Amino acid sequence: MNDKLTFDPIERRAEKQAQRDVDAEALARGDITRDELARANGLFSSPAIVNRRVVRRYGHRSK
Repeated sequence: MNDKLTFDPIERRAEKQAQRDVDAEALARGDITRDELARANGLFSSPAIVNRRVVRRYGHRSK
């Protein structure tokens, strides 16, 4: 099987974290504003999603 066609969630998680780190460094240096970063990241950075509160409806609260 071609390794490029398989999904590795651990590898993907590392890729996403690396991009978040790059974004955080760019923000800290002032290379990009929060608004510019939000536009670059697209849908998942829209205010409608970012400003949502996550509420769990089922299950028990963990300690």
